[in-house]
Amino acid sequence: MAILYIDDFKYQISDKNIYDIAKYNWIFILNSVQNPTNVGSIIRIANWFNIKYILISNKNSVDIFNTKLIQTTMGSFFKTKIIKINIDNLMKDNLDIPVYGALVDSKYNIYKQKFFKRGFILLGNESKGIDIHIQKYITNPITIPKIGNCNSLNIGNATSIICSIIFKDELANRI
Repeated sequence: MAILYIDDFKYQISDKNIYDIAKYNWIFILNSVQNPTNVGSIIRIANWFNIKYILISNKNSVDIFNTKLIQTTMGSFFKTKIIKINIDNLMKDNLDIPVYGALVDSKYNIYKQKFFKRGFILLGNESKGIDIHIQKYITNPITIPKIGNCNSLNIGNATSIICSIIFKDELANRI
């Protein structure tokens, strides 16, 4: 059994500080992602790829202290800064940080995309994708093309694929 002091995790950060961090790092933004095991998997994936910050929309999103979510992270919850935000408030002043948005049906094949060394990775709701009013902030839309007949990927699986592609060059020299 573990005791979690919630007050220790009330992490506050200004939009300006988020931009300062994003100038040199990758940051996940989760838009209305509701399934606790999916968010837990994304937190674990972030930890695997050394992504230190995850921003979660404060509307229609999972409770970040959900027990299933914390259990699914397998400890990565404690190694990642998870911050509830208003995406509109954050993005309205963004001028120079690339926003890669995962879209289901887009002509922007992720395998042909040029990735910068930092930016925001915007991921949407499991069944509805990224909210229409949030899509306007995407500067670099990305889609994982399919070969088979499945209509969508689990958001955790998609996140793993996206990170594997983004970090391909860095990972090529490992092992």
